[in-house]
This record gives sequence, structure tokens and C-alpha cells, in this order.
Amino acid sequence: MLIGRALAPIALRYLRASSLAKAGLTCAAFGVGILLAANTIAIVMIGAGVSGLGLASIFPINVSLLPHWFGSNTRRSSGVIFSVSNFGGAALGWLVGALSSHFGSLRIGFLVPLVGAISMLVFYLSPAASGDTAN
Repeated sequence: MLIGRALAPIALRYLRASSLAKAGLTCAAFGVGILLAANTIAIVMIGAGVSGLGLASIFPINVSLLPHWFGSNTRRSSGVIFSVSNFGGAALGWLVGALSSHFGSLRIGFLVPLVGAISMLVFYLSPAASGDTAN
């Protein structure tokens, strides 16, 4: 993630913020796919690295796009958004573990971040997320 955060400003010179987010979420979903197919620790590390690289710029981009999405309600909405995002970070890890334990398969648990990345990608592909800030 550190490498991804360092590379994001360079990428934003050439890409719009929403385009970088779409590419990052696609990369993250691909990384989770690698994790799902992994059968060695080396492949797990590659999948985790690809996922982290893809997700590195998502939070900063989302924060930068809040004024576009919420307009004059940004200040009021941002508190709710930050609270919900903290809850998601706590709950999704638990959900991965719960599903893995219930089904006896970590691969089933890894479907949670895959669904999350795909859901966010669908949002970015929707007209509601089409705006950008200046490059």
C-alpha cells in the first residue's frame, strides 16, 4: 500500500481520479482472484501485494470526490461517511473470519473482499460517481 500511495500522485498527472480508482479497484479484484487461486505462500504474497497496490489510492480519491458527490452537504455527510467506513473496516475482517470458519474454507471468506471491490467498481462505473476533481 505504501508503494501505491507513493505512485498515486504520479498516476494522477496522467489519469483522472475516477479512472485511477476504477483501475485500482480492478487491480484489487484481480489480486483477490489471485488469492482465491493461490496454492503456495508466494502466490498468496503476490495476490496480497496486487490487492494492496490497487486499494492504496481508493480512500484518498474518495475523500477528494466527496464535494462532488455531496455538494454543499459535504461537511454534514463526511462525518457519517467516515463513521461507516470505520465500521466497514472492522466488520469486513470479522465477516471474512466468520464465513471462513462456518464453511471451513478461507477461500469462501476471501469472497467478501472480492464482492467489496467489485461493488465499489460498480459504483465508480455508475453515473453518480462520474465527476472528477482537477488533475
